[in-house]
Amino acid sequence: MKQEELENLTRGNARHLTTLNDEVGQLRDEQRETRILVEALKIDMDWLKKFFWIVATASIGSLII
Repeated sequence: MKQEELENLTRGNARHLTTLNDEVGQLRDEQRETRILVEALKIDMDWLKKFFWIVATASIGSLII
């Protein structure tokens, strides 16, 4: 291969690497946002479970008495 062809390939590869780095950065940002949403959902589910157990315990307690 000629020197000029090698330089063109190198420039093209550098451009592709830059594009890939940008896309990976965007994916990491989206993953971070998704992780935050999942943590918030987990907290909401914990409160729902606690509420369910309080209601269930009170119902069973009222049946026993």
